[in-house]
Amino acid sequence: MSARIHTLFFFLMLVVATSCNDNPTHKRTPLTNELLRCIDSSDVFIARKQVAVKTAEIRLKSLPENSRERCLACRDLASEYSKFIADSALFWFDKAQDIAQVLNDRQLSYELQLQRTALLSSIGFFAEAWLSIEKIPQAKLSQANLILYYRTWMQLYHALYVILPMESPFRAEYVSQYELWRDRLLSVSSPDSDTYMREKERYYARKGEYSEALAYNALRESKRSARMSSILYDRYVIYHHYMKRPAEEHLEDLLTSAILDVRTANQNIASLRYVESYFSSIDDIQAAKKVSDYYYSTMIRFGSRTRLLGGIQLLIGINDEHIEQLSKQRRDLQVAITLIAILLLALIVILLYLIHYNRKIGLLNEKLNRSDRLAKGYVVSFFRLYSSNISRLLSLRSKINILLRRGNERAVLEMTDPSKDITGEELQQMYDNFDLAFLDIYPDFVNAFNSLLKPDCQIVLKPEEYLNLQLRVFAIIKMGISDTAQIAELLHCSVKTVYNKRSEINGKIAVSKEEFQRKLMEI
Repeated sequence: MSARIHTLFFFLMLVVATSCNDNPTHKRTPLTNELLRCIDSSDVFIARKQVAVKTAEIRLKSLPENSRERCLACRDLASEYSKFIADSALFWFDKAQDIAQVLNDRQLSYELQLQRTALLSSIGFFAEAWLSIEKIPQAKLSQANLILYYRTWMQLYHALYVILPMESPFRAEYVSQYELWRDRLLSVSSPDSDTYMREKERYYARKGEYSEALAYNALRESKRSARMSSILYDRYVIYHHYMKRPAEEHLEDLLTSAILDVRTANQNIASLRYVESYFSSIDDIQAAKKVSDYYYSTMIRFGSRTRLLGGIQLLIGINDEHIEQLSKQRRDLQVAITLIAILLLALIVILLYLIHYNRKIGLLNEKLNRSDRLAKGYVVSFFRLYSSNISRLLSLRSKINILLRRGNERAVLEMTDPSKDITGEELQQMYDNFDLAFLDIYPDFVNAFNSLLKPDCQIVLKPEEYLNLQLRVFAIIKMGISDTAQIAELLHCSVKTVYNKRSEINGKIAVSKEEFQRKLMEI
């Protein structure tokens, strides 16, 4: 009988140990850890950048009004902002342009207009970029500005191509126009320039002539013709995107590129999307979530509409995976605690059995002593188990401590307070992130939406709300998703709820349903 209890006890210990070790571990490289540390310290790098540009702004005020020196200083300040805060870059380009016009320096004015146009196309203001570049007389441009002119047209068509869906009939036309302007650019660019070498690199990569593409990349690196982060990123793209090599084979280039960009406070980092995808592919959701959150913050700070539209779905996916992982960890912790309770109960049963056995067989001292030693062994084993679980709890506390040091109090609360619904707060965080991103793209959405409703049916938001569920439903419809089931799945609510919200609005609109749908998409 005692042997069976002994076996059951240690079997339960084994189950607890297996449960506690069920969480997967992720082998992170030194570069991976360095990138995550840099992201944790990103506020320091951003603060340094802010100090640098503010110092430049103060220094600029000491330069003479409407002087060439002041104009060039405004241009340089705009360039500094062009990978940090797009709106500020546009502001300083406009300041420089005003001075250039006063100086009647046409070539400098053309240069500034082209640089501003390139920035507009990169952040999604395609109509404004198109109108701006069409006003520039190609025949009057200097050699340097002609190169910039060709490159700006090329970048505009590339940006337009990227945002189009795969089935769009315009893709082929945009590719043709891109190649036309690229060939013109190559015909006037110096073979030693980074512009020439990078476009040749891309040209050969798209043709599948990878050795030539990599040769140009190596030449760029040897000449230090551009930012090293850009060169390393382009090399990774050749290997991973064009050559279809596994991410792990050339991960060093990608991570180094991202690290350099984070340290320089570049807020227009393309490499982070690949880094995020890599962490997701190896199920390191914690790292993917950290990269995703930082990537989202750069999208907001930089102000690129195209990046926000393209990146929000990735962010939602990472958040969903993170919620699932937290739920699994919570379930595992509950199972471990339950098994520990069972072990405690088993130990009490064993002790009671030994006491009863001792009273019933007083003559068998040796066996009683042996039972006593076994009981002590059970106690020691129990305390070893308990000690082991304390160590695991200490490990959990260490994780919580790390989260606290990183300022992630919400995650700590979710991990330690089982009375709260983890998914509820994570869902609210997802709603808040969606609302902020959507309203950043469509800041007048609420007012414009209310204008379509009857005067006595206006939607009034609470002080702490960005959007409510009703507005959120129609925000998703505006983004092109009209199926009620899909909307319910995205918002994590019932199909009936979405149907009711849509029906309520249909009864409040001040126009016909057809006009309401049309104007909603035009907001």
